[in-house]
Amino acid sequence: MSKSESTNSLDFQAPSDGQTETAVSTKVNDSVTALAALYQGEKTDASYVFYTAMAMMGIAVTYLIGAIPFVGNLSHGPIAWLFLLLLPMPVWLIVAFHSLMTLNAMSHGISVRIIEDALFEAAELRVDRELVGSAAGDKIMDISSKKAETAHKLITVFVYGGVAFLVFGFTAYALYSANLIIQSDPVLVHAQVM
Repeated sequence: MSKSESTNSLDFQAPSDGQTETAVSTKVNDSVTALAALYQGEKTDASYVFYTAMAMMGIAVTYLIGAIPFVGNLSHGPIAWLFLLLLPMPVWLIVAFHSLMTLNAMSHGISVRIIEDALFEAAELRVDRELVGSAAGDKIMDISSKKAETAHKLITVFVYGGVAFLVFGFTAYALYSANLIIQSDPVLVHAQVM
């Protein structure tokens, strides 16, 4: 049987009104199902990013608490100045990685917001959009928005300022200790750190 014969033998009919409604309804349901699957994936990724970022901050704080008492112990030895210079490096690596994770989380947040907007529209909820999903948390976490309150902005500055103070303070302390060792070493006295 040739291709033209098989096409001619099929009976093409226009769909009835009931079939058209079913097709449109199926298309809308498929779209909502696909959006829901995308949303679930994005929220899962965002959760993993958040947990990773929190774990990294926990590691950084633990490292600082463990490393500060050893600065005095590391000050004795043949190349103590080198150990002291390298001591802040893990904290800086964690801060850099945390910055990348924050940018990743922001990208996921934008994606989640786009998907939520489409799902909100499809759901035809009769509430303010700003009360549902990630939009509800944006007024607290997004300090660049006009909806953020002054208290939330101050708390965010305090938290990130505290982290910056710890990282810069620890680095300065390690460099100062290395500089003291170098100044007291007759061989290294001309190699100033600070």
